[in-house]
Amino acid sequence: MAKYVFGIDLGTTYSCIAYVDETGRATVIKNQEGDYTTPSVVSFKGPNGIIVGQIAKEEAVLSPNTTISLVKTLMGKSEFAINYNGEDKTPQEVSSYILRKLVEDASRQLDTEVKDVVITVPAYFGSAEREATKAAGIIAGLNVLEILQEPNAAAIYYGCTREQEEKTILVFDLGGGTFDVTIMNINSEDIKVVCSDGNHELGGKDWDEAIMNYIAKEFASQTGFDGEFDEYAQQDMRLKAEKAKQQLSSREEVPVMLDVAGLRGRIMVSRETFDEITSTLLEETIRKTDVAIAIAKEKGYNIDEILLVGGSTRMPQVTKALIEKYNMEPKILEPDEAVAKGAAIYAVKKAYENENKNPISNDTDDPIVVNPKISISGKIRNITVATTKKVMQLRYSSIMNLNVII
Repeated sequence: MAKYVFGIDLGTTYSCIAYVDETGRATVIKNQEGDYTTPSVVSFKGPNGIIVGQIAKEEAVLSPNTTISLVKTLMGKSEFAINYNGEDKTPQEVSSYILRKLVEDASRQLDTEVKDVVITVPAYFGSAEREATKAAGIIAGLNVLEILQEPNAAAIYYGCTREQEEKTILVFDLGGGTFDVTIMNINSEDIKVVCSDGNHELGGKDWDEAIMNYIAKEFASQTGFDGEFDEYAQQDMRLKAEKAKQQLSSREEVPVMLDVAGLRGRIMVSRETFDEITSTLLEETIRKTDVAIAIAKEKGYNIDEILLVGGSTRMPQVTKALIEKYNMEPKILEPDEAVAKGAAIYAVKKAYENENKNPISNDTDDPIVVNPKISISGKIRNITVATTKKVMQLRYSSIMNLNVII
């Protein structure tokens, strides 16, 4: 086994990879471009050229026939994702390219092999979707330790599993391409999914679209432009709309500069305007949340905590709406990294379990990271691990008291 085990959030619009470092901290690994998340977009260039990530994303509108995004929505549902050079590509194959990008960049950053992984999927994924996700990992050359539900991973990272008292949590997951709400009951023994709902076509991209439509109308009003926005202008507006959305999470107003057909415009977008033009989208998430809560109550469960997951939950309108509706302050902790980090913590647990079930003789100098002190559901288990060859090894020169909460 390699030095580390990893957690991968294979997302609809963005993906990321994390591991537990020597201090016991779950850490997301930057990609080659220096970003913590990688766009889940694949573009085909030339006979053998495959581009994944931000560059591919910037090609999405300009080269729609050779670029594919949102491939996660096809997993387990279709055997066709895109045709390139007369060859049909499956969703599993396209997803494997995204996984390879993540693991290759992580391998360079850590100067070690990335092999053993836990990959996350939405709670609503059935056996077909889960198997397709595992197949993508295998195609990418990975050893998939387990397919883990995203809300479970989030609960692990938020520390819900370390508490002794039973509680019911609601995971509000608004990502770039989908919205999921999952209610789980957690006790000292296990995590039980009570119910889940959502809109698998609603995500941050729809908020981007709303800004695009707004700035297009404002640009026409300012400049008198009455033509069609070509693919270059559309791509420019799409990227600037997403950036404006992100900036409005910390600013009250942002400018958007457009240059179309020789005309230039400077459109100001305020947070108030943004909230107004996206209000129906937010209302849909609250409606779905209401449905899930009603089902949970029928089963005898009341919500104790709300956890925010997904980069789009950084928008202030989300927290504001949840407080106003449910009189409960939601918890938000690195929402675009929480799932990957939770998966990384869980991967350590799986690695230990696998080694415990299948003791191996390790004749190489490549150790693995297994923690001598692991807390599972709040119960501390002390494990003596020697740092000599021919036994399961730590990456440290002596026995450590590293405490990872599972």
